[in-house]
Amino acid sequence: MIKAESNCPYIIKMGDELERLEELDGFTEVFSKFGDSRVFEIAKLCCKHAACPVPTAILKGIEGC
Repeated sequence: MIKAESNCPYIIKMGDELERLEELDGFTEVFSKFGDSRVFEIAKLCCKHAACPVPTAILKGIEGC
């Protein structure tokens, strides 16, 4: 389960969407081509800032587990 805490309304929305996922394959997420993971798919829908570091930080967190 991924939980994101932030004051940013876009990250809150992204976190809510990520929490709704029933399953997320960490291996697939971190070894997808850049921008092709489910995390980035959700970020594309929710985040408004192209340079937002949060989606990559989420993937780094998955990678560390």
